[in-house]
Amino acid sequence: MADAGKGASWFRVHASAGPRDRVLTWAQIEAKWDRVRVCARDRFADLSDRDLERIRGCRGPLVDRVRKVYGLDLDSAETLVEEWRRSVKV
Repeated sequence: MADAGKGASWFRVHASAGPRDRVLTWAQIEAKWDRVRVCARDRFADLSDRDLERIRGCRGPLVDRVRKVYGLDLDSAETLVEEWRRSVKV
């Protein structure tokens, strides 16, 4: 019976999360790139507007450009981009 209470508590917390509390998928980022791009520009200020146009919300090109512009290894760039993705609220 204790598990039922724990499950119900988990459901209440997660069911009450509004749409702005959800982490966007890469497909959603790509679809909403015109709005999300502002968040990317804030986080990755060294990327040019042209870079952001070319990236168009795609993970691979974003990681690659962040890696090159900031001089990071691949793992560090992927981590940085993933942390950014989880922080995006649109």
